[in-house]
Amino acid sequence: MFSPSVAVPSYLLHEGIKFCCDLHISSTRLDSAAAYFTASRGTSRRSSLSRMR
Repeated sequence: MFSPSVAVPSYLLHEGIKFCCDLHISSTRLDSAAAYFTASRGTSRRSSLSRMR
């Protein structure tokens, strides 16, 4: 059993590293995800397709 004074900071450190990794991955996918959602709405689908050509 770990003592709370040791287990809690190491757990928070692990969660902090995992959160930073998830934040970095999500930030790199944010532009493509936003483009996908705006294109899937249909209103801006034609304009986005014409921009890609």
